[in-house]
Amino acid sequence: VAHEINNPLASIAMSAESLEGRLRDLLTEEDPQHAVVASYLRMIQGEAFRCKEITERL
Repeated sequence: VAHEINNPLASIAMSAESLEGRLRDLLTEEDPQHAVVASYLRMIQGEAFRCKEITERL
């Protein structure tokens, strides 16, 4: 069961990481939206990894 949960979580985390790279290409760090979007992407990554840690303890 943990494997079935961790696979989508890995995809979510990797997609968020990829979007961080795209964000750097699209917006300068001075753009007010950059910080907002970057914060959300970090939150997505962090929560995906947190869920992965939880499933590893099951």
